[in-house]
Amino acid sequence: MGESVAVKIFSSRDEQSWFRETEIYNTVQLRHDNILGFIASDMTSHNSTTQLWLITHFHQLGSLYDFLQYSSVDPEGCLRMCLSVACGLVHLHTEILSCQGKPAIAHRDLKSRNILVKMNGQCCIADLGERRIRLEERRGLKERELKETGLKKRGLKEIGLEERRLKESRLGESRLEESRLEERGLEKRGLKVGGLEGERAI
Repeated sequence: MGESVAVKIFSSRDEQSWFRETEIYNTVQLRHDNILGFIASDMTSHNSTTQLWLITHFHQLGSLYDFLQYSSVDPEGCLRMCLSVACGLVHLHTEILSCQGKPAIAHRDLKSRNILVKMNGQCCIADLGERRIRLEERRGLKERELKETGLKKRGLKEIGLEERRLKESRLGESRLEESRLEERGLEKRGLKVGGLEGERAI
């Protein structure tokens, strides 16, 4: 007797969603007891209509949302479910650095309808179509950092000169302000202030 599987069917209009979910399930080292097991994906034609299939493990108890509609869970069972979901999330969020590693993944749509209940009382996370891969963002950030570093290296002298000029300008302004304050103080005491280019005659 063959194994029962679940088939999620996408229409051709949802090809991008099918592609994204297929892509993430094919990620190396994504397999985990608390992540829905991926078997295969396929594109087929039914009644002259293109269908996109996503084939996964089948869990007959259905989603956590449906399960809680007709079943009660004791405290121990509730803790088991919560822990299994947390373990699945930790695996998704963890980046594995190796030759065949795994990027950090954010689910972005975690809810009871996207969590399936297994026969052993644990749960597994499904529906990764809205996921976001952190590695892609980090690569973009790294590229920007490298670009900025390269620009700084190519214009190092100019940047250094500009910074020095700015500091000198600020220092000159500070000294001028000090001079003005001193002159005001002298004038208040009835002393005459004069001279050229900041010189004072008392």
